[in-house]
Amino acid sequence: MEGTKNTTEADPQTEEDIIQAVMDKLPSSLSNQSRLFYWKVEMARSAYRKDDFESCKAQCQELLQQAFLPDYARVKTLHLICGVVSLSEADRYLEQALKLCQDIEKTDGKAAVQWYFDKTAEIQEWLKTKASDEASTDDPTVHPDGEQSVSDTKGTGTAESSTQP
Repeated sequence: MEGTKNTTEADPQTEEDIIQAVMDKLPSSLSNQSRLFYWKVEMARSAYRKDDFESCKAQCQELLQQAFLPDYARVKTLHLICGVVSLSEADRYLEQALKLCQDIEKTDGKAAVQWYFDKTAEIQEWLKTKASDEASTDDPTVHPDGEQSVSDTKGTGTAESSTQP
């Protein structure tokens, strides 16, 4: 029947479709190794979307250990891992992302890296808000180390958002 949606149409894309759409947006000039790294970032993001935060964190940590991880993929990974670690860890990861953006800017120019600067600033602002909220409330999602994991507040879309290759 036209004009009505069944419940399966509400989520028109499978996880594989989402990953493939991101991969299709990558420039054809990227090496196979770079494509593999971007695919791994998308797999970590997929784990995040499925609320599998431990897997997301492990995949991000593995990626960040890779010496040849492309700079833009590294920034995206740093952004993503912020969604699954404590607030203080997230702040440290964002500092790394900001420094890397500044390094990229020196070679690629401000326009090339602007989206990454903006996303880093957006996540930093969100973390400041979360830290402020945490300081003013007795939140049951505070971890034993006294910090709240960003994943405890999932639903903001902050760490998961990705429209940039």
